[in-house]
Formats: sequence, C-alpha cells, structure tokens
Amino acid sequence: MAMSRLMNFDLTALHSHIPEEWYILTEVERERFSQELINEVCAAHALYGLNLIAVAKRLKRDDYLFVDKECEVLKCFIVHLTWRVEITADWPSFTSYQSYEDFSKSWEDAYKN
Repeated sequence: MAMSRLMNFDLTALHSHIPEEWYILTEVERERFSQELINEVCAAHALYGLNLIAVAKRLKRDDYLFVDKECEVLKCFIVHLTWRVEITADWPSFTSYQSYEDFSKSWEDAYKN
C-alpha cells in the first residue's frame, strides 16, 4: 500500500459524522491498520482485493472504520480486526455502509454492546 495514497486521503467529510465512541486515525495509524487488514483477509473473503483505507477506530474495541475511496460512491466498512492471518471468509467480520452518514446513523444497531 502506498503511503502517498493514505496521506492524500481527505477526511473532512468524516469529521461531521464520527460518533462519540470513535476517533479519527493519524496517518501512521491509517497505514498500520490498513496493512493489518491486508494481512488478515484470505482470498475467499469479501473484502479481499478491495483497496481499503482505515480512517477511524472505536474506543476500547478492535473495530475499525475503513473506506473504499476507489468506488464511485464512497463505501464504509466496520471491520473487527483479529490480529492473525485468517484462513476462512468468516473472519475478519465486517459490516458495510453506503456512506459516512449511513455509518453514523446505523453502526450502533450492529455494534453497540
């Protein structure tokens, strides 16, 4: 993953939609967690091959918000990183959202506990 792609990523739109229990990642964190996702997903996983960028993290959890900026319409994914190489399509688990607004309105339905 090219660091320049991460450094040029504009997070302005995310600021108005970030829930209280989440925080926006630094450039170094974006690089680290984006690479971790690449390391974890196997070829059978639905996220395999997507060019995802980590942009936010849920406090006290291993849930990360990733975006696919290469889509014509921005798509978001909450991914629960496992910190190991996975061999099935079941892990890491994820939920997709159609936009930052969709994420901020709906994430608690699946993740609040």
